[in-house]
Amino acid sequence: MLLLTWASAQVATAGELSQVTVRQESSAVRVEILLTAPSRASVETAQKPDRLIVVLPTTRSDARQQRIAVGKNGIRDVRYGLHGADPVLTHVVVDLDRALPYVLSIEGNKVVLTLELDNPRAKRVVPPAAGAAVALSADWLSGAGLALRLNIPDTPE
Repeated sequence: MLLLTWASAQVATAGELSQVTVRQESSAVRVEILLTAPSRASVETAQKPDRLIVVLPTTRSDARQQRIAVGKNGIRDVRYGLHGADPVLTHVVVDLDRALPYVLSIEGNKVVLTLELDNPRAKRVVPPAAGAAVALSADWLSGAGLALRLNIPDTPE
């Protein structure tokens, strides 16, 4: 019971966005978002133009929007900034040339949005509770049906 109370109090404390990086991998692009405290990150999609929006509640950032130009692999740029002050809310927006499959994972104070370049099927992601390094994604595999991946690290009791 005490642990649950402490975790809830930790989530309510506003953290800050400290760094956003974009990394190219062989078949994916990773948008890595480093925070000073865990956040209940989620992804929203938007169209016309296509965008992925990582929503970071209880996370402060610079009120002036920042931008990282990408210009390849279907990704135009990544921009981020404070979206609301009361309640505190930050958005990280990935502007796309076309819809791309993605996976959202949370690893402690790091939120990672991975855009899959070679996978033609979109992935659905269930974001974990704040602070947990858990990610669930689902793929439809031809001939094999639905494949689920759940990543739960070992945690001390």
